Amino acid sequence: MRVKCLVVILAAVGIVEAQPAVSQVLNAASYSEVLAPGCWMMIVGSAFAATETTASTVPLPTLLGGVSVTVDGKQAPLLYISANQINALIPFEVPEGDNRKATLVVTTLQGASNPIPIYINRRAPAIFTRDSSETGPAHVFDANFTQKNTVSAGDVIILYAAGLGSTSPAASTATGGSAVEPLNRVTDDVEVFVGDQKAEVLFAGLAPGFPGVYQLNVRVPALWTDRLYLREGGWISNIAQIGIRPSTNVDSVVTAGFVQTFPSSTYSSVPFYGAQFHVQFSVRPGAQSFMVAAVGDAGGWFTRIDTANAMWETVGASPSVQAVHGDFSSLRAPVMDFRNGCSPFPNNQVPAAGLDPYAQQFMT
Repeated sequence: MRVKCLVVILAAVGIVEAQPAVSQVLNAASYSEVLAPGCWMMIVGSAFAATETTASTVPLPTLLGGVSVTVDGKQAPLLYISANQINALIPFEVPEGDNRKATLVVTTLQGASNPIPIYINRRAPAIFTRDSSETGPAHVFDANFTQKNTVSAGDVIILYAAGLGSTSPAASTATGGSAVEPLNRVTDDVEVFVGDQKAEVLFAGLAPGFPGVYQLNVRVPALWTDRLYLREGGWISNIAQIGIRPSTNVDSVVTAGFVQTFPSSTYSSVPFYGAQFHVQFSVRPGAQSFMVAAVGDAGGWFTRIDTANAMWETVGASPSVQAVHGDFSSLRAPVMDFRNGCSPFPNNQVPAAGLDPYAQQFMT
């Protein structure tokens, strides 16, 4: 894993003379607004720096090219600055919370930006990808740190992530994980789903020498899809891709139709979506049992075709009765009310007035 995967280059234009202005702060791996102590963030705005500068040594500096960033008054280590972008690391010393409001300020030689609110959680799981997009192919390595393009059941692989939260023992924000025992292991349980199946996690902790980069060593389970994602404390990471070997079980796959429904308006951070699809294919002679999957961000339906016994079985996930009626009290992650200043719903209970009527009609 190289630090360059955290950097999205934007060209610097002209000489910066204006006061810096921040327009957006995102998780630098998932590009969501879910942030946590020890998480890389991408700060987007204007008038940050006259030229691009990348930190070349570890520990990372808190002043780079005359630019500094604070979160709740605590100095953030910096990796990269340009006219329009800063890549910075939220200090582990920033108090965690359930969407706790914190204040971010960018300071340059021309002055300080207006204080910008960001929201800090205990964890903000995210997967680094090769193309620096939230849904691209993940960085996947074998035990010798050789990059792998495809994986199979039983393989032990290494993945890299951000935002997995505190470690034991506690780590320095600017220096990365220890290379010798005691290693900086993640304190919370991290679930890794490879091919939409839960993988065995052999190690989860900070990568040695890479600030803010977490290493996950996992054993690949039986693969149902080419999707890869993390779950930690109710938070789901971005869904990245993982290479799998092409199937030799079917021919002439034809997708006959696909219909997707979108919410008529977004009232909260848990909108409902629906989809319907039709697919047909020819099973090759001698085919092994295989899986047909229809998946979305929140789950999917999986049909196992047992060719030897001429049988099939389908399993799937759908919203619970409680969720359909706005009861998300079982979720540990806060459900946000977009119509009330992006504040959490009390006890994660969405009142009837806050439910999307179109989604209600669709699901009933």
